[in-house]
Amino acid sequence: MKSLVFLILLSFVFSCSERKQEEDEPDKTDQLDKLESKTETEKAEIPGKQAESLGLIGEWTIPSTYGGGELRIEHHLGKYYKNEELSDGTVNISEMTLTEEGSLKIFRLKDGPSDETWVITESGILEVRSKNALVYSTEPV
Repeated sequence: MKSLVFLILLSFVFSCSERKQEEDEPDKTDQLDKLESKTETEKAEIPGKQAESLGLIGEWTIPSTYGGGELRIEHHLGKYYKNEELSDGTVNISEMTLTEEGSLKIFRLKDGPSDETWVITESGILEVRSKNALVYSTEPV
């Protein structure tokens, strides 16, 4: 008799807890919908200057005489990166530093012996320069 009462009581407790979960689910769905709509609103409000601090700064084509492919400069978590994807499938990712001089954005490799600089002009053209000369320039993709 005790086991029957215990079984009935246990089934009652489980049935109550299942109802509680079902009641909470619409509330969680509403919260998720609100969060998604807030995120979409925040994305829509980000102006161009701020948007580039969140990821891609620019993308250019590397001339075929220099291996061909694509070069991207990106900003992630406070650091700048040069991402080169050459036409032969080689991928080179290097951390860079940024210096701004007027309307020019000047990027240099953070580590390494390279004397090249990557300069983005006001019009978005990428100029790859060595100490003595312009190596190449390319329009944005």
